[in-house]
Amino acid sequence: MNASRNLDRKARSLLPDHRPLASAVIDFCWATRARLDGSVATSATALAAAGRMTDLVTAAQREGIVTDVQQATLDADTNALVDCLGGCERIVQTPLPFAYVVHLRRALLLYCGTLPFVLVEALGVYTIPATLLVAYVLLGIEEIGVEIESPFGDAPNDLPLDRICSSIEATLRTEA
Repeated sequence: MNASRNLDRKARSLLPDHRPLASAVIDFCWATRARLDGSVATSATALAAAGRMTDLVTAAQREGIVTDVQQATLDADTNALVDCLGGCERIVQTPLPFAYVVHLRRALLLYCGTLPFVLVEALGVYTIPATLLVAYVLLGIEEIGVEIESPFGDAPNDLPLDRICSSIEATLRTEA
């Protein structure tokens, strides 16, 4: 969000027509969204949009519209967008290791399964509710870990990628 705003802010002040660059940024955002939710297998479309941004800025520099320093500044903002894509792709491509998940689940089951034997002498009839409460909390924490492992998607608790992209698009299309 911020990298796109920074690029747009600079483009508005430096380029006679910032709209082609804004359009490329918008395309980049939506292509990134498609890559993160799995509807597109590679980041090629997003990188093509980033390439268009670079081409537009380079053309403006060749035409004398922006200086070398201004081109480098605009290019740094494009790089920031690509870095964001890369960071998000690392999240998508780095699930919890299978061995860790299996070990954690087995340990939770073992703990929750043996807990009543430890508590029965101290709690008596309250052993079952106490065990259920502890199991609920621990299994809930494990399930939260599973949910936050994959934040890009369409589930209600996933990141609101459509809303973020729409917000960026609305900001960049504003003619203020």
